[in-house]
Formats: sequence, structure tokens, C-alpha cells
Amino acid sequence: MDDISATSFGFFLGGSDTSSITVTFTFYLLSIHPEIQDKLREDINTILARYNGQITYDSLNEMKYMKQVIDETMRIFPPVPILQRVCQEDYKIPGEDVIIEKGTTIFMPIIGYQHDEEYFSNPEIFDPDRFSERFGIMQTKIALTSILRKFKVTLNEKTKVPLKLDPKFALISAEGGLWLNFEKLPEIVDF
Repeated sequence: MDDISATSFGFFLGGSDTSSITVTFTFYLLSIHPEIQDKLREDINTILARYNGQITYDSLNEMKYMKQVIDETMRIFPPVPILQRVCQEDYKIPGEDVIIEKGTTIFMPIIGYQHDEEYFSNPEIFDPDRFSERFGIMQTKIALTSILRKFKVTLNEKTKVPLKLDPKFALISAEGGLWLNFEKLPEIVDF
């Protein structure tokens, strides 16, 4: 029963929490980059017009620019910024006099790599165009599509800028919370 509970918790944490974190930080980035928000909304409306306004699996799969926005958000704000693994066998780090012994817990700072200029040029810049199509993130796409087609997202004055991450949490979280405003858009698209 303990294994089932732990596995269920892992699925819940890995599925819904990471998606809601990604949606929240995507809205944050879109609120401070309104030109990207407008480009994404235009793409959403263009694609949904071909599907009579219906959010379907196929319509979401056509949203390539949204996938780029999501990937870039997850690069800047990975939902799980540090991975923890256990070394399965003794390992000598190439070029070093260091051996990681079997059974040693290793922490990998994913957020550090994703903000390193060695791997990403201008890593502090929100640039969805740096990503090409990889795998689908339907839950996040549905949330972003449902809201962005009808609302403009802006930053609330309660959100501290620049955003500081709270190191007390295992999942990525903003110190003081991440507050956003949602402004209803006029009904432009009639499906």
C-alpha cells in the first residue's frame, strides 16, 4: 500500500502540479512580454477558427508556437529545478580525481544548466523561437488556450519584479507569490 500511495503521489505531483506551475509561469512571462502574448493569441484564434472554435486534440496539436512558448517557459522556470538521483555504480568523473561512489545521492541543478550560456545563448531572454516541436503538453495547452483566447494577462502590482524564486520549496515557486490580472477581451472571434 505504501508503494501504491507513493506512486500515486508521484503521478499527481508530476502531472497536475507541474502543469499548473507551467501555466502560472507562462502567464507571468506573457504578462511581461505582451507582444509574445498577442502573437500567441493570434495563433490560437487562427487555428481555432479552422475548428469552429472547438479546443480539440487536433487543434491543440497544430499550436506549434504555443509549444515553443511552453518549452521556453519550462527552460526558464523548470517546475522541478533540481533532480535527485542515486548513483548505481562507482563513477570516476572524466578528467578529475573524483569518484562518485555507488549509493551516493546526486543533485542535478537543471535550472542552472538551463540558464547557462554554454547551452543557451542569451539564457535570461524569453525567446520561444529557440524551440522546435518536441512532445505534446496537452494539459498546459488547454489551459493557455482557454484563457488567452478570451483574456489579456497582465502583471499584478503584488508580484515582485524581478521575480525571485523561493528556495524553500521542492517545486519552483515565486517568493511572495505570483499575482496576475485577467482582463476580459471583447468578443472578436465568432465561431
